[in-house]
Amino acid sequence: MLTSEAMGKLAAEMTDAQTHGNAESLAAIAWQLYGEVGEDLAEIGRLRAAIHAAWSQPQGKRRHQQRRRPELTAGAESGPQSSRAILP
Repeated sequence: MLTSEAMGKLAAEMTDAQTHGNAESLAAIAWQLYGEVGEDLAEIGRLRAAIHAAWSQPQGKRRHQQRRRPELTAGAESGPQSSRAILP
């Protein structure tokens, strides 16, 4: 990620290169900026993947199902010999 100091330096270099008609320097600056954008896009992709993985964890789904259907877990403490019927 470019800091404000680095962006100011690049802006000054770009202004100098443009003033002097130095296409080679302008191209180098453009490639540097292109690389920075690519790194930022890659970081955004990593963050999106991490968010997706966090939201897709089964633990959250189990909690949601237990809240919706408490009758499925209500008789679990009394064991399989319980005479209590569990309805689907």
